[in-house]
Amino acid sequence: MKNRIFIRRIFACAMASALLAGSSIPASAAQPATQNALAGVNITIMDKNTPATMFGFKGSTASFISVDGNTLGTMPATDMNAIVQRVSVNGLPPGNWPNLTGMEWSDWFADEFNRLRALGDGARESVLGPERFSAEWIEIEINELIRLVNQERERAGIHRLELCDDLMEFAAIRARELSQTGITHVRPNGVRVNNEVATGAKTADDAFTRWMNSPPHRRAILGEGAFGTWNRMGVAVYRGGSIIVFTR
Repeated sequence: MKNRIFIRRIFACAMASALLAGSSIPASAAQPATQNALAGVNITIMDKNTPATMFGFKGSTASFISVDGNTLGTMPATDMNAIVQRVSVNGLPPGNWPNLTGMEWSDWFADEFNRLRALGDGARESVLGPERFSAEWIEIEINELIRLVNQERERAGIHRLELCDDLMEFAAIRARELSQTGITHVRPNGVRVNNEVATGAKTADDAFTRWMNSPPHRRAILGEGAFGTWNRMGVAVYRGGSIIVFTR
């Protein structure tokens, strides 16, 4: 996931540079808004079936890239600049073409390339998955963290933890508090609480790996020794501080 994000940032920077540099290539006549923006452009298609998730250029060549970093197609960078000029400047119907920068242009070109190959709208999103911190993404990450915790407990021969609505609600409150206070086991009202916190974790797997690599957190999650026996849990993710909280 980190490599994918890094690659996307590289291509976003490339697109931003292209937009700043501008183009001396005359833009072609405006086509109907329903027509694909890449129709008639000199594009070499190397893969007809894999969705493109990003777009960028190096030197004189612009490339359509898959989520794994593979090149799916190429076009001259001069054509890319001409398209940018055409769709953002030259009188196309308002609301039908973007007026974008950086990563948005990268996504837009990838979407047009997918449509050109008849992969349909949404092909890029279907590969990338739900947007980070969207309601769908949060639900997926919470469920994954619950699965990882119980899987590890079962491996250790310990009973599974059951979800508790009250603890889920409390975990959400603690996640918001921790985004403002930083890591602490003392609430703003001065009351001390026990919870496992992973600040800056990118995913549930990332948070869980950190806990398993920390002996105190591992012992707490497995309910060993002085930590006693746990039966219930609550999990929350809060956008403000990329915080994942597990509490029992």
